[in-house]
Amino acid sequence: MLGEQAACALVYAGAFAVNLIACIALIPRFGMTGAAASVSAALIVESIALFWVTKCRLQLHVFILGGRKRNSILHAGQRGRPTSQYFGFGT
Repeated sequence: MLGEQAACALVYAGAFAVNLIACIALIPRFGMTGAAASVSAALIVESIALFWVTKCRLQLHVFILGGRKRNSILHAGQRGRPTSQYFGFGT
């Protein structure tokens, strides 16, 4: 967790609180559908909060879209340097 255990614990506590409040509000009226909606809402809140913690505190891009522009190992050979050098073998 790279020293961000407290932030992650707060995220999980917040997701639990969202789930608990949403369950109390939705289950009496909607039953099982309300329970499913509250769990889904809690998971969405948790995912967004963990994304934010990872991006802001660790400066890591963890979203599936966007990010770096072709600076990966897969495109290393296109810049003139053999890809094998990035893996520690070859010359």
